Amino acid sequence: MSMQLLIENAVKHNSPSPEHPLRILVFKRGDRLVVSNSQGPVPSTSRDGIGLKNLRQRYSMECGKEPVISITGEGNKRFFEVGLPIIKSL
Repeated sequence: MSMQLLIENAVKHNSPSPEHPLRILVFKRGDRLVVSNSQGPVPSTSRDGIGLKNLRQRYSMECGKEPVISITGEGNKRFFEVGLPIIKSL
């Protein structure tokens, strides 16, 4: 469900076009599952951060770790990344 939220946010907070396609990557980096999306022109939707705040709180309660949020790259090659802690079940 966390991945779904992040992919929905990527679509909501970008304005993809042929010149600026939206690229979403999902991969494992160490002990985290990373959801990364390209950053194109930003639409006029609000960016209140409630979705990411809730995600942080859920992970903190569930496993005592929080997602790592970062922006990588420069200019037209920027990516918004969220590294989700992998929760191992018993």
